[in-house]
Amino acid sequence: MRQQPLVQIDPTTGEQLEFTLVAMPAPRARIKEGWFMIFQDGLTKLAADGTLTARQLRVLMFLMSKLSFENYIHVPNVDIAKGTGIAKTHVSDAVSVLKDKGILLAGPKVGRVVTLRLSDTFGWKGRVRSLQEERKKRMRLVHSDSTARDELEKHGQRRLDETS
Repeated sequence: MRQQPLVQIDPTTGEQLEFTLVAMPAPRARIKEGWFMIFQDGLTKLAADGTLTARQLRVLMFLMSKLSFENYIHVPNVDIAKGTGIAKTHVSDAVSVLKDKGILLAGPKVGRVVTLRLSDTFGWKGRVRSLQEERKKRMRLVHSDSTARDELEKHGQRRLDETS
């Protein structure tokens, strides 16, 4: 695109002033409080699942409030119990159910705590590009050999894809 200078005449001196307009994007507002994207289809699945108890949903909400980038959650069950007022044994049961349903996925073990991940079907914290890459990676695995499919099922992702 060719830039064409603009000319303005100074009314007091008669001098020609040349200038070029430069378009600048507006600065993005920075969000100061914790945030993540939540997907309406995922909320619909949660609402339609009549087997999830209020306790399990409370644990899920607490874990969503602790979400780190790329959906990692590193919170010991003791902290979940303190934060929700739910007994630690019930927290463990709730996390197991949420993992069985594919809402939470097992992540790497960090120290003595097993990291969790929120399935990207329900929400995402991070760059949209990273979400797209994560979903492409998952789709490549779904279409690969049965060993990869077994691995996905072990982590709860296959059930999510089948219910979509």
